[in-house]
Amino acid sequence: AIQAEGLQGIGHVCDVTRTEDVLALVERVKDELGRIDILINAGVHTAMPNGFKKMTEDIWRRAIDINLHAHFQLIHSVLPTFVEQESGGCILHFSTIAGEVGLGLGRQRHAYAAGKAGAAVLTKRIGIEYAKEGVRGNVIQIGYINGPLVNRAVAAGGADIEKVTAVRDSYVPRGRQGTPADVANMAAFLCSDEARLLNGSDFFVDGGTAGCTYGP
Repeated sequence: AIQAEGLQGIGHVCDVTRTEDVLALVERVKDELGRIDILINAGVHTAMPNGFKKMTEDIWRRAIDINLHAHFQLIHSVLPTFVEQESGGCILHFSTIAGEVGLGLGRQRHAYAAGKAGAAVLTKRIGIEYAKEGVRGNVIQIGYINGPLVNRAVAAGGADIEKVTAVRDSYVPRGRQGTPADVANMAAFLCSDEARLLNGSDFFVDGGTAGCTYGP
């Protein structure tokens, strides 16, 4: 998709929970592109719908590994490059309002929500600690999004996409979900020079859902 837009893109297989894999990724990016200016933690995660009583230690560890530890690995590996470049860098974490809303949304996804919330706090704290080195750390809190990722998950589960979409639309105060472009537009702004004063903050792309009691 990136190359289709006439831009340069690199594909790299990496287990972001493994230190050696992440260090190899960082070195490859530096070798091929020369520098790193932006780190976006937007990895595919696992939203395990287990109520707390049914949650096993393995489920908990897996969710935290993917949704929190992986982000630590990436930030820890990229941060020295940001500091060495002297121009700093931007860290942006794609989180979820499930990590902000205690009741309603995501009530069955405790480990997922805890991991996402932890990574969001980590991102903001790193941005504050390294602000004088030109590093910024912000978080996009994402609500219900209608896109290929969700549709594939719904189809894999055998559910009716149109019915699921209608239900998810009803959870958003304006009556319809957002799109991947809504998130991308916010990300592009937060990573731009126009947002140079924005640091250590949350930005909600959710149509107001986190401010109400909508959701399962």
